[in-house]
Amino acid sequence: MRILTLLILSCSILLTAAAANALDYWPDAPDGLVYHYSSADFGDMVGEFSVDGSEQTFHFTHAECYGNLVFLATSAAVGLSTQFAMCAGWIDPDFAGFDPVLDLVRDGMADGEGWVITYGSQYVFVTVTEESITVPLGTFTTLHVKFNTVGAPYIFFQDWWLEPSLGPVKVGIWELRAVDGTVATEPSTWSELKALYR
Repeated sequence: MRILTLLILSCSILLTAAAANALDYWPDAPDGLVYHYSSADFGDMVGEFSVDGSEQTFHFTHAECYGNLVFLATSAAVGLSTQFAMCAGWIDPDFAGFDPVLDLVRDGMADGEGWVITYGSQYVFVTVTEESITVPLGTFTTLHVKFNTVGAPYIFFQDWWLEPSLGPVKVGIWELRAVDGTVATEPSTWSELKALYR
């Protein structure tokens, strides 16, 4: 009887510790949000979200460079679908399309998880680890999503640090310093607002 009770309790704990929704690590309603990033070596970068159905475009500008990262966002995944970049003096833009999409966020993604995305003979190894980082906007507990590529198409950003309320607080070398938008930029306030709709 005691063993059965322990088994029931263990099962109930597992069920209550269900994995978070994929969008828990991506900003809610990001249309029009403007993210301001900085890098000690490369200055400032501005990224602006626009939304069209399931597609979310992150348009960025940095000095004489600009481009788009296009994501497909659903309740189960947020994946990088295409990327485009162009800098002054380039003859041709740098463009890559990803099929299947590179999953930045997955339903149930957790610390220590990893997966492989294949493109014929090309591979992208994705790993996620929980990590506390400090950026100009503050200190955050994040999920660090890292891409290790073997013969894969060129990926503009290979590391993302995702915070549950704000999403990408660090992208590659770029650290978040401010957010412009209609939603409060204080992480605690934003978290409380999101919690009302869960």
